[in-house]
Amino acid sequence: MTLCELSTVLSTSSDRFKFIFGKNDRAHIATIAFFTIALKHSDICRDWSCVLASLVKLWQAELLVKEELFSFTDIFSFPEENSKPPVEPEIQSLGQLALGFISNVWWGPTTNDDKQLQDPNEKKYSEKAMSVLVTCKIPELVQNTGTISTEALLSWVKALLASSPLSILVTPTNPTTPRNNPSTIKNQEKPTPYQPIMDTYSLSFINFIITQTALNNSHRLHIVWQHIEEHFNTILNSSITDFDLIYGIITNALTIAYHLLSNAEYRSKVLDLLIMLTNREFKIGNTYQQGKIRRKISVGISKILISNMKWFRSEIEWKKVYSLINWTFSDNSTFKDGFECIYYTVFALPIEAFKMDRKTSEISSFLCPINFEMFIGLIDKVISTNPNHLFVLKALELLQYILNTVPTFYGVSVDDPLSLDKEDEGNYIRIMCPLLIHSI
Repeated sequence: MTLCELSTVLSTSSDRFKFIFGKNDRAHIATIAFFTIALKHSDICRDWSCVLASLVKLWQAELLVKEELFSFTDIFSFPEENSKPPVEPEIQSLGQLALGFISNVWWGPTTNDDKQLQDPNEKKYSEKAMSVLVTCKIPELVQNTGTISTEALLSWVKALLASSPLSILVTPTNPTTPRNNPSTIKNQEKPTPYQPIMDTYSLSFINFIITQTALNNSHRLHIVWQHIEEHFNTILNSSITDFDLIYGIITNALTIAYHLLSNAEYRSKVLDLLIMLTNREFKIGNTYQQGKIRRKISVGISKILISNMKWFRSEIEWKKVYSLINWTFSDNSTFKDGFECIYYTVFALPIEAFKMDRKTSEISSFLCPINFEMFIGLIDKVISTNPNHLFVLKALELLQYILNTVPTFYGVSVDDPLSLDKEDEGNYIRIMCPLLIHSI
């Protein structure tokens, strides 16, 4: 804690932080020593609050590079993601036009009295601050969470969660916010320098670290998953209205699901995380932003399911897959993403069958006795409700393939289609009749 105080990272004002910190040689030595000790002895560290508070402050000062700290990127982008919402032309009155004209007229000489004089050495000291932090090896500290001891990892995760209480999800400029009120901090009379008042920008940073921690510890999810699940559940069920924060949290949740769905022990819980995203009603007044969030979740679900389709085994898992795909069908803007999942499931590439150690490479579909009824229901929905003829034709193509596939699930021979066990006869007829009706 003494080194943390000597580093002046937490005590220095956020205004012109780079300049003030950059010209303080004593603070440089203390900062390097502070992070070097934290990295070297991370295995036995039990209190990460000072470290995380310092990281947040450096992030606020734009002294940390996101690409260097975190190994994951957003792979769920879509063409319309960066488009701007349509802007309706504003109808101005004659008085407004006149006022706008007057405000653009030059009325005399201008001065630079209002501009803040910049120290000529400010750029030099800012660059020096950046070079000091390179020596601190902060990215290595964040990535090291995958190898530290169990006790140290638990302390790290708990400190992360303690850094992002719901009370910080308020406008930071409001002087009467609960986070600024000392009485809201449990077991403490007033805030300390190691519990900074954080805005949504800082919470996004904490969320990035939580995501990286989850990915680093995919081999020991039993230690961190409960805390991570609680974190996302608490935030996603809160009254957050900040669009950028919500969008970032959704992207991070999708990233975790994409990389961790292959874990058999936690596969069902990861699917529950995705279902939680689909059940969440995001309270944002802007309909354009709501549509963008919905499309982000839909694109994420499509890419995640297609990339991990080979891992699903149990009926429970397939039911959750069905629930996610069915959610995409509830809106025209996301229908295509769900249909891609169905198409890939029915016509999977042969290489996927090889990865699953199938006995024969001729099997090129993920349809099986457990899931084919669910996918028949989804295809039925496409044919009966979607007005797009292209989707309907593709759905009929899927249906034709299933007509040739379903009999094999009941041991029906192609040469002798009537060779069916009596115990399967009822199920076979129940499934085949609707298919035949649709094919007609």
